[in-house]
Amino acid sequence: MYVRRGCQRHGIGSLLLQWAKQNSSGSLWLFTFKKNLVAQAFYEHHGFVAVQHGFEPMWQLEDIKYFWSAEPKSAP
Repeated sequence: MYVRRGCQRHGIGSLLLQWAKQNSSGSLWLFTFKKNLVAQAFYEHHGFVAVQHGFEPMWQLEDIKYFWSAEPKSAP
């Protein structure tokens, strides 16, 4: 998910994430870059848990895989 800089911190990302959760089968996973501390804080605030650290070869950056489940503590 990407929200343009000038539009961040207005609730748009939270609404999009809420929509994704409501329309999911009960779980979601996503990746963000390790250097993106703002995204990490955002996803963790919304109940996502880091489950794996890796490396994105195309961008040459470390990344983090996040997981969310409607059922607590059921990470893959």
